[in-house]
Amino acid sequence: MNSRLAEIYRVHASAQYPRGREDLALVDSLAADSVHIWLTNDGALDDARRTSLAEQEQQLIHAIPQLTGPSRFYFQRLLDMVVLVLESTD
Repeated sequence: MNSRLAEIYRVHASAQYPRGREDLALVDSLAADSVHIWLTNDGALDDARRTSLAEQEQQLIHAIPQLTGPSRFYFQRLLDMVVLVLESTD
């Protein structure tokens, strides 16, 4: 799963942030940072970061249905990564 997640993360990190979605910038930053840390720490996250990531997951679940087009695709990819990390650290 690490290689699959690493590839998704690479694509996400090089993607352009959606215009007009400044309201989700902090969610994006915190979630992507946690995914990056998980990837570089052999699948380990401390409890505080895992709790934060679970909070970002809930924010994304709430926000994504309101999004369209590239914004929806961008944040769905982020949510997919978050879910993979959280499922692997259960």
